Amino acid sequence: MKYWLIPAALSGLLALAGCGAPSSQPQGPASQPAGEHGQSHSTGTTGIKDGASRMRTQLQSLQKALAGGDLRQVKEAAKELEETWESFEDRVKSSAPDFYSKVEDPLGILTAGSKAESLDKQTLTDAAAKLDAVLKQLEEKN
Repeated sequence: MKYWLIPAALSGLLALAGCGAPSSQPQGPASQPAGEHGQSHSTGTTGIKDGASRMRTQLQSLQKALAGGDLRQVKEAAKELEETWESFEDRVKSSAPDFYSKVEDPLGILTAGSKAESLDKQTLTDAAAKLDAVLKQLEEKN
């Protein structure tokens, strides 16, 4: 007799759950995805030449830590590199788009490699050298 109560209750719960589901339609700037680290990339305040110079200095620290096998220092230096890049990457993307992917590729390898349990020194050393060469070109161009 009361078997109709279970389907009715389930239907009601499903209807209520649907009311709380997130909308698939964007509803303004707050719904736009943030950057990789939860930050918006829309406000790059560092100039390209200054940013590239700072990244090259930070890259030297990463290379020293890498040569010494200091995983903690490599992780810290890679994080600093990524943060510096985020401060001016939009400017590079708009005014020097040919350099954008040239920086992103080796930087991505360094960032991912620094998060590993052990260091692949050769891969990271190669990526660091490639990034340094690209940053030097970027510095000279701007």
